[in-house]
Amino acid sequence: ASYEFSNSRFRTFFLERFQKHTKALIATLNSACDTNKDIDMQVAFSDFTLDSICSVLFDMDLSTWETTKRTEFSNAFNRSTRLSMTRNFWPLSFWRVLRFFNVGPERELKNCLKIVHSLCDSVMEKSKKLSTDDLDANHHDLVSRFVAISRTQTDPYLKTDAFVRDMIM
Repeated sequence: ASYEFSNSRFRTFFLERFQKHTKALIATLNSACDTNKDIDMQVAFSDFTLDSICSVLFDMDLSTWETTKRTEFSNAFNRSTRLSMTRNFWPLSFWRVLRFFNVGPERELKNCLKIVHSLCDSVMEKSKKLSTDDLDANHHDLVSRFVAISRTQTDPYLKTDAFVRDMIM
């Protein structure tokens, strides 16, 4: 994985994506200043980060911060992040019991993760249909890179979708 992050093609891809999203965010903020429109900066930067990361991970543009419409994925991702963080405030045995019985916030977390995993799985399926040469030459998003790497592994677990998804998430 560290090789992929140091790969110059990936760095170029990464920088191009962040520059694109940064320019659009600056334009949105300038427009808001010109029209005296209030913007929740925490939400704007959170959405900007999610959009930028999804662009690098999945080679897809959510554009959640450019519009007031939030996608099902962005809502599920943000909610699952918050639910996972709340585990830190509970005794270990408490949230494990909730998870075992699939109740309360653990049920909601499970449902949110289904949505997040579903998007990741659909992007992986598209990447798996491509040839290794095509993945190497034309696809620089992390899902495609990890799918290409998983094809070269000898350990059966390293070839599974679960492994690739866990590496990405």
